[in-house]
Amino acid sequence: MLRIDALVSEQRYKASINTDLCEQKQRDLSIANYLNAQLKTQDWVNAQITDYITTQLEKDPLQALVFWRSVSNDHSFMPMNFTEIREKTVQANAMLEHHKANIPEQTYQKLIKEMQTNPQAVIDSYTQFLEKQRDMDIAKFTDLSKEYSLLHHHDDHIKKKDDVANQLKELSKVYAADEKFQQAVERNDLTREVQYSLENDQPLNTSIGFER
Repeated sequence: MLRIDALVSEQRYKASINTDLCEQKQRDLSIANYLNAQLKTQDWVNAQITDYITTQLEKDPLQALVFWRSVSNDHSFMPMNFTEIREKTVQANAMLEHHKANIPEQTYQKLIKEMQTNPQAVIDSYTQFLEKQRDMDIAKFTDLSKEYSLLHHHDDHIKKKDDVANQLKELSKVYAADEKFQQAVERNDLTREVQYSLENDQPLNTSIGFER
């Protein structure tokens, strides 16, 4: 399904552009599309800025972009030709669709809109989001491991222990192919032992401490 969505997005994009333009004109058009979108969506932009950028877009789009960067302090956009835009758009769309369930709806809609003119920014923003989410889940995995260790030999807390174990297993499953998450688990004696215990259905070595 993900691949189909990506292909559909690519076909729609191909149909919406004029591929006869030279590469420089393509890059200029990408600048114009981006800046026009920014002028419409950024509340702090005044008439003077709008007039200057609009005029510069007709004369020198790159200079208009330089000016925008200076007043907005936003350097996320890079001019691209149609091939580059198409590739970045498909990549950004694939990332968003794959992780849609983990993104707040308001954030998702904002990224979808931004993807139309600045797909690289969407990729960068979502990469930062994933890194932040990974750090939060590493901390969660560590806290759950501590709780699981305390509950491990308490037969009167079997239901609670099973619930904690299921949460740990789910996190391990989600990040099974995530190298940074797995490295963080391996570096901590407790989380490493807990993960090993759950994956191999082995008793937990409770002689280890809570910290490395």
